[in-house]
Amino acid sequence: MRTARMSQIVSSGQVYVVSSGQTDTDDVVLAGGTEAVSAGGTTDVTTLSFGGIEIVSSGGAASGTVLLNGSDEYLSSGGSANGTVVNYNAGLYIRGGSAGGGAWWAIGVKGSVRGFVAGRRNGTP
Repeated sequence: MRTARMSQIVSSGQVYVVSSGQTDTDDVVLAGGTEAVSAGGTTDVTTLSFGGIEIVSSGGAASGTVLLNGSDEYLSSGGSANGTVVNYNAGLYIRGGSAGGGAWWAIGVKGSVRGFVAGRRNGTP
């Protein structure tokens, strides 16, 4: 059985964990806050503000994440991200995970996607 939670706000210094069987919608991660999506956990339309971080572990899933200026999403091997929006100076870091649906860049801005293999950068588009 999945547990649905709505609109969590993750503040500076906080680490909020989306656990197995849990689905979060419309979370907001503020500067200095971290949202960790564990195996079996799911997020939908999370917004990361400047300095916010989302970590998607193996078996976790993030859909529709919006990365604003200076925020980062880390996708571990076995994790999935679908429809991520990467805005100016934001980063989507992939270590063998799946970014299904692609990553979308806001018009006229310069976000980045970086792949890591054994801790090394694997290129940028």
